[in-house]
Amino acid sequence: MAPPGGTHPAGRGHNLSLPAIWNVPHPRNPYFTGRGDLLEALRGSGGETRPVVLTQVLRGLGGIGKTQLALEYAYRYGGTYRLVWWVRAEEPEVLASDYAALAQALQLPQHTAQDQPTIIVAVRQWLERHEGWLLILDNAPAPAAVQAYLPRSPYGHIVITSRHFGWGSMAKSLTVPVLPRQEAVQLLLEVTQQSDAETARAIAETLGDLPLAVAQAAAYMEATGLSLSTYVERLRTQREALLHRGEGSPDYPHTVATTWALAFEALRKTNPYAISLLRLCAFFAPDDIPHDLLRGHPSLLPDALDPLVADDLQWDDALQALRHYAFLEAGEDAFAIHRLVQVITRDRLSEQESTQWAAVAMQCVAALFPSGNAADDPRTWPTYARLFPHAASAVGHISHADPAKVDTTLLLQMGFYLERRAQFAEAKPYYERALAIREQVLGPLHPQTALSLNNLGALLRAQGDLAGAKPYFERALAIWEQVLGLQHPNTATSLNNLGALLRAQGDLAGAKSYYERAFHIFRLRLGQDHLYTDRTGKSGSLGSC
Repeated sequence: MAPPGGTHPAGRGHNLSLPAIWNVPHPRNPYFTGRGDLLEALRGSGGETRPVVLTQVLRGLGGIGKTQLALEYAYRYGGTYRLVWWVRAEEPEVLASDYAALAQALQLPQHTAQDQPTIIVAVRQWLERHEGWLLILDNAPAPAAVQAYLPRSPYGHIVITSRHFGWGSMAKSLTVPVLPRQEAVQLLLEVTQQSDAETARAIAETLGDLPLAVAQAAAYMEATGLSLSTYVERLRTQREALLHRGEGSPDYPHTVATTWALAFEALRKTNPYAISLLRLCAFFAPDDIPHDLLRGHPSLLPDALDPLVADDLQWDDALQALRHYAFLEAGEDAFAIHRLVQVITRDRLSEQESTQWAAVAMQCVAALFPSGNAADDPRTWPTYARLFPHAASAVGHISHADPAKVDTTLLLQMGFYLERRAQFAEAKPYYERALAIREQVLGPLHPQTALSLNNLGALLRAQGDLAGAKPYFERALAIWEQVLGLQHPNTATSLNNLGALLRAQGDLAGAKSYYERAFHIFRLRLGQDHLYTDRTGKSGSLGSC
């Protein structure tokens, strides 16, 4: 997380224009300090265009500055590459989407394909045949998560950031340490425009030279105008108070919690609306949070956020306040929050507050998420791709707190999108979770339960698992017959599904029986000329559909 926000000219350090194909989502950090040895290590092997495979991983703890280092490298040396592409690698669905998006930028023929795995293969093959590119996979959870995306014999440069340390021979590992003490001091002095190097050194020592903690401390002083000496006293007092509360979360060090707490308390006094905004955003994915996600449906937001929705100036003030304290990076239509800031924000909420904010986050995503059969149209996929990580995050948090409150329609839409992209394995858990919740909350004979059964059956059939699909279709049919009756169109749909499945299995006699029953229902309820009637009639005669 950069200290006080704002963009910076791309030429800082090296006056090279950026490549035409470029998607780096973060502005350059104008206060990036030091790290010369690591930048040189990245550049020393990867900067030359030559037929070698080079995959490097920047590994280290959260808050250590891995992403900032990759970001600075991209801006500093991006002009020496023909393309620079940034991929958010933390979640598998987002990883696949960001990687596949490169196909459109490259104008590959496959970029319009509905089958996302096909697009991914096409991108990987292009990278294997061309040279002079930089691919950054940010926040990869483990080697297995990204292995399928790495070109087999690339002539370019791959940089991975990760907390995982076991990369073995897959990549050349560069461990990112805390800032050297003098670089931490330099950052504090540069941001605060003060000269008390001795006190800055004491602050850096107290914070363990952790980049995120140092950056937040610098931002706090820059925003409040505190002197280094006043800050170090507050830091020590607050640190003691935090330590007395116990060990806290293992996900972040006390140094980050301390600097966060100081800034949070100051923000509470100056802009309490910003606090509410921060709490809500703690339940979204950390990157690319669209403004519309919070302001698009104001009726869904709690009263604490009403002023931000109704007044553009209040909204701007809240974002500016959060930027001043280094809680987020803001862009024209979206912003990003450091993962550790999200973790600490959530940890300081009560269980009830966490459930409430997670539910609001889920409702906001659900309101913007495309509905119905929208995923059948590839033009909607960029919208799905952008909202998907936020949906996954919000659903994950509410599932943890109260699974019964999960929006099953949102789960199904997420699964439907992945299914349409031929990501069948990724779609299945969303369908299964929706079915389990509906069975528990609505009951095993509810029509919505039948729809979920049908979704899973169709997914398994698409995967070629005909035997696995059949019980789901049969259960859905039994529910429709019992709840809606033998002559309902939904009953006919299930009959038609079973007919198609039996036909695929080679049981033509069984298929014909189901088709004929479905045909008679459609003709009775929808009419002779309806599309469903016509198609099912042809299927019933085992002709072509």
